[in-house]
Parts: sequence; structure tokens; C-alpha cells
Amino acid sequence: MKSFYFIIVVAFLSMNVVFAQRAATHTITNFNVNTSTNKFSFDIYSQSTGASAINVGITNYLIIFNNSALSSPVISNVNSKYTTGSSTGDYDAMTVETSFGNEVNVTIRFTGAVSGVGDILSTTGPTGERICTVTLNITNQSATAMVSWDETNSAMLAANPLLSITNSYVGTFDNPLPVELSSFTASSNQSAVNLKWQTATEVNNYGFEIERASSSTMPLQVWEKVGFVNGNGNSNSPKTYSFSDNNPSGGSKFLYRLKQIDNDGQFEYSDAIEVEIVPKEFVLYQNYPNPFNPVTTIRYQLPKESKVVIKIYNILGAEVMELINEQKEPGIYEADFNAASLSSGTYIYKISADNFVQTKKMILLK
Repeated sequence: MKSFYFIIVVAFLSMNVVFAQRAATHTITNFNVNTSTNKFSFDIYSQSTGASAINVGITNYLIIFNNSALSSPVISNVNSKYTTGSSTGDYDAMTVETSFGNEVNVTIRFTGAVSGVGDILSTTGPTGERICTVTLNITNQSATAMVSWDETNSAMLAANPLLSITNSYVGTFDNPLPVELSSFTASSNQSAVNLKWQTATEVNNYGFEIERASSSTMPLQVWEKVGFVNGNGNSNSPKTYSFSDNNPSGGSKFLYRLKQIDNDGQFEYSDAIEVEIVPKEFVLYQNYPNPFNPVTTIRYQLPKESKVVIKIYNILGAEVMELINEQKEPGIYEADFNAASLSSGTYIYKISADNFVQTKKMILLK
């Protein structure tokens, strides 16, 4: 009889060793803050990390969040293995709700408790397979997200109720939510673009780089920095900003966007806005800089499509270079003149466009 009891004890201990080999790691990652839509999202991943395979049973993922900053969780990108229509037919629709007032509760609803086997959890590294994406509304940009696991109440169970799983949890997001941009507009006069924008709240805001792309580079958008405006750091009240781009060039249509930069160097782009400048008259501007050595910029504008020719002459009237000879759409343009091969002195540049002809002097000083 003692031998019989001994065999039972050894068998029971062996079973526990086998069951303990089932382990899973659950990760929240791919955190994304979208200030244009006021949405915060992240992905839930699960991976089988033990020696034995896991047939996924009922599972609860509980994730704590700051309910003064975030609200109303919804799920998307639901893994088809663990919801209605799975290949095993052992699951109801995956659900999400708010528990305890400040926790996202995502549930895999296993229904095959008697005869079902469930789907096998991925072992592929580094994080296994995505279970779903969770998206919440941002309700307060000045607060931190404070997203972390509720490890006490979260659990994945195996499809067979006799099998236990050792669960571990990875991932947090404690950063402040970025600057909330409430408006961004542009207006133009004959040669400049005026930008205005407003923030509702700011956290850790170093400032804004202003970037511009012109229609002449479309469909490829070539962005260049044209200015910078300091931010207000931390603020719970609306702040208004403005910037004037006095030298747009490259056509008549321009795109502008803001690169909002935090004090720690992190940044995020705003949506781009478009503005159009259609000049009312032909203009040839004075080159800049002037005097120059050896490069200067010649700026001009066209009220209509024109064949544009710009030539450079020395003070005696001899042509030294043809800078431009091409068809141009209406708009504002710039051309760089490099006089590295020329000697110091006074030069003349002349534009011919449609019936418009004008000349100006410039000084090369080496």
C-alpha cells in the first residue's frame, strides 16, 4: 500500500512539473499619440515562452490608465484566432470594457470548456502575436497617460482547466501626453504667407519648427525649415502663435507643417495645410545678399505662365551667363547665381518674361 501511495505522489509531482512548463509573456507596446484626432493607442501582444505549448483559454488583459487623461477604450486589429469565426470555433467575440473606473479590460472569451481545444499561442519572438489594438480618447493633454499592467487581476488560462500557466507582463507608458494643437491656419498677400496656430494645452514644449514644401517639387514633397518659434513649456491655457514666411519660392502653391519639439528632443508633425499665392504683376527683386561673394539669389514673380529668360551682363554690356531659359507657371521663384569664376565688379541681371523686361545692378566683391 505504501508503494501505491508513493507512486501517486511521484505522479502528481511529475504532473506539476509538466504543467509549470507552460509560461506566457504579455506585452503592451507600439504606443502612439495622435494629436490630430486626439487618440492614444497601443498594441497587446502575447507569446508562449515555456517548454510546453499553450492552447489559449479564457484570458483577461487588465491595463491601468489615468482616467483624468484617457477614456472610452475600443479595440481593433483583433486576432482572428481568438474571436468569433476562429478555425477551432471555440471563441466568442473578443470584448473590451472599463473595469474599476481606470482599467482597460480586454477579454478572450473561450467557449469550448468541455470539448474545445483552443488555438495554440505563438512562440515567435520577440513578443509573439498581436492580440489587438486598444485606442482611447485623449481628454486632458496636460496629464500623463500612466499606462501599466494590473498584474494581479490579469491572467491567461489554458483551454484545459487542469493546465496552469505562469504569466508575466511587460510594458508601461508614463510619458506626458504631447502638445494639443487646436488650430493651424494660413493666409497670404502678394509675396508672403502668414501662419497662425493655437494650442489648448502644452507639456514639455520646447517650440515649433516651421517647414515648407512648394508645388514645384510635387508629387515629391521636399520639406525645408523656414523658421522656429519658441514654445511655452507647460501650460493649461490656450496659447496663440504666429509666423510670417516673407520669402516663399518655387511656384504658387505651398504646403506648411509644424514640427513640435519637446524639451527632451522628441517631436511630432502637424497635418500639412496648403496656401496659394498668385501674384498680380511681374516683379524682379533686388538680389540678396548684395554685395555678394560668390553666390547671390535673384528673386522674381510671374502673374501668368511665361517663358522666362534671365541673363547676366558685365558693366560693358557683354553677356557672361544665361541663368534661366524655361517656361514657368505663375508664382514666385528664386535662382542662385554663382560668380566664382568672375572677377570683382558691377554686373547687370536682366529678366525677360512675356512683355516684361527689367534690369538691376549687383556688386561682386571678392
